[in-house]
Amino acid sequence: MNILQSSPYNPVWQEVAKNLPSLILTLFLIIDIICFRKQFVSLLDSLALRIKSGVQLRIGSVEIGALDIQKADSSHNNSIYEIIVDGERNIVRNKYYEDCRGVMLVHKVFRSLEASQYYDLLIYVIPHNNSTLIQVKSVEYFLGPHWNNQVFKTRDRSKGFAIKTSAFGEFLCTTKIIFTDGQEITINRYIDFEMGGYAPLIKGERK
Repeated sequence: MNILQSSPYNPVWQEVAKNLPSLILTLFLIIDIICFRKQFVSLLDSLALRIKSGVQLRIGSVEIGALDIQKADSSHNNSIYEIIVDGERNIVRNKYYEDCRGVMLVHKVFRSLEASQYYDLLIYVIPHNNSTLIQVKSVEYFLGPHWNNQVFKTRDRSKGFAIKTSAFGEFLCTTKIIFTDGQEITINRYIDFEMGGYAPLIKGERK
């Protein structure tokens, strides 16, 4: 009866020894992905968002150029639309101005100073035309679950009741405006990165 015995000269073991470094590297890679799955997914999401937003991206020797977005004008307007006359729409529009007392929610986008984020954001309110922020007592911002469902409240009228944050994806900001007479209204704004390709890095404006 023939008994197979392992030997250091066995071709099978030689092949295993030959590929051992690659096997160890693969094992460590799998462990890293499992342990840092959340960070890995966030990184992929950030890369996908950067490509989607048209921002120039360089990874090693591979470079993905920024999208060339030209300013739209009448000579390049290929949109298909229909003109409808509807007087009720202006009534609704004016009522919105009236309900929020001319206080408009806006935001600015900056290239992020944080490696783990994509953009730095400045979210604040401005008065429309002859309106004023004197009538505003405080503003409460709710950004969603990625901010632990916290409500950020500010009374700093001198800076437009602004808050600063960082993000790697678009989100809906719901904002409650409390007026000095006790009345309040909630207005919303979708915080997008559509102009991300043109986002500046202005430290002074973010202070």
